[in-house]
Amino acid sequence: MKSSNPQGIRRVIAEDSDWDLFIVSPLSDICVATLIKSFSSYPLLKELSSIDVRYAKKLIEGLPTNLPLSISVSLIDNQSYWKNKYLARWEFCENIGSQDSWKKLYLERNLGELIEK
Repeated sequence: MKSSNPQGIRRVIAEDSDWDLFIVSPLSDICVATLIKSFSSYPLLKELSSIDVRYAKKLIEGLPTNLPLSISVSLIDNQSYWKNKYLARWEFCENIGSQDSWKKLYLERNLGELIEK
């Protein structure tokens, strides 16, 4: 087969000026997304205590609020997670004092509903 480039130099001819390289997400973001996706099956939050704070924050923020209490109560102490979980279920908040935690408020209201049934 005869080469169309007699000097053997490789050239790139851009035919589409709007074409751009596919941007790949950073590996750290892919790992965090995978941990979030599989958290209910493999709740490894305690084992991940040594990860960077910014990744831990992304992980906690990305966790679904419908995790079973058997997983979330023992593993998650983050107040923003419990606030999101509370507001996703009840949509409004009664009075929460500065000393109260969202986790405590959620568990008290959940228990109150179970007793009322």
